[in-house]
Amino acid sequence: MCSHVLCDGKEEQKEENWNKKFEEVNQTFGKKGQRVLGFAKFHLPKSEFPESFQFNMKSADQMNFPMDQFRFCGLISLIDPPK
Repeated sequence: MCSHVLCDGKEEQKEENWNKKFEEVNQTFGKKGQRVLGFAKFHLPKSEFPESFQFNMKSADQMNFPMDQFRFCGLISLIDPPK
């Protein structure tokens, strides 16, 4: 869902090598029993999405706002203790 990556505070076009990097990080921490969460952002212009805009989030195919062109911001890993 991300087309760009924030790297050292600068936006870069996401290339195929980024997917490999994401997978490697996920595998590294996942093998240690940690959960890996990714964070992205997307700016919705007020001119198109004013405060009164009613977002439809009932299902992925009915969403009335863009769900692509996100900017990837980073990953975080969390220790998921045994239940």
